[in-house]
Amino acid sequence: MATISALDSFYNNRLQTAQTQIDSIQSLLTAGKKPLSVADTQQVATLSDRAVKLSKVKTNVTQATKTISVATTALTEISKLLQKMQALANQANTPGMASTDYMSINLKFQKMLVDVGGYAVKASLNGTNLLSGTAILNVVTGTDSSSKSKTSVMPVNIMGLIRVGVLSGASLDSKDTSASAADAIRSAMSFVTSGKAQLAASAANLLKIQNKGDATIKQDQATIDAMQAIDIPGLQKKLTELKSQQLADYNVITQLDANASSNLPPLV
Repeated sequence: MATISALDSFYNNRLQTAQTQIDSIQSLLTAGKKPLSVADTQQVATLSDRAVKLSKVKTNVTQATKTISVATTALTEISKLLQKMQALANQANTPGMASTDYMSINLKFQKMLVDVGGYAVKASLNGTNLLSGTAILNVVTGTDSSSKSKTSVMPVNIMGLIRVGVLSGASLDSKDTSASAADAIRSAMSFVTSGKAQLAASAANLLKIQNKGDATIKQDQATIDAMQAIDIPGLQKKLTELKSQQLADYNVITQLDANASSNLPPLV
C-alpha cells in the first residue's frame, strides 16, 4: 500500500467524512423522514394514543347519531299519524254524528293509536330505543373515564305518552270523548315536535364533538409529520455539494499520489 503524505491524509479524511455525510443524507431521502429522539418518540406515542381514543369517540358518535336518526324518522311518521288522528277527532266533533259513526271512527282512531306505539317500539337500533321508555342514551365522547367524557341524549317517551300520558284512554266513541281526544292529540303533536327538536339539538352537539375530535387528530398528525419532516430540496442541494467536493478531493489525492487512488473507495 502506498504511503500517503500528510496532505494526502488531510484530503483522504475529508473524502471519508463527505462519504459518511452522503450516506446519511441518502438514507434520509430513502426513508422520507428523519429518525426521532427518545423524547420525540414518546410524544408521538402519546399523540397516536389520543388519536386511537378519538377515533373510538367518532365511532360512538356515529352510532349514537344513527340511533337518533332512527328515532327522528319514527317521530316523523308518528307526527303524520297524529295529524290523521286529529282529522278524525275533528270529524267526530261535527253535529249529527250517530253512534254507529262514532264506532266506525273510533275503530280507525284506535288502530292509528296502536300504530303510533308500533313506530315507537320499532325505533330501535342495536338494542337502543329513544322512544319506547325513559332510558337515557349515554355516549362516550371523551378520552378518559370521567363523567365529563359522557354526553347524554335524552329520550322522547312516546310509549309513556300512550300508556300514562295525554293519549292514555283517548277515544272517539262519543262527542265528549272526541273533544277531549282532540285536545290530547294537540298536546301529543306539540310533544312530538319538541322531541324532534330535542333530538336534532343532541345530534348537532354530537357532530360538534366529533368535528372537534377530527380537528385534534388532524392537528396531532400535522405535529407528528412536522417532527419527522425532512428538507428534501435542501438535502438534495447538500448532497450535490458534498459529491462535488468529494470529486474535487478525489482528484487532488490522485494528483498528489497516483498510487493513492487504489486505497480510495469508488465514488458513487
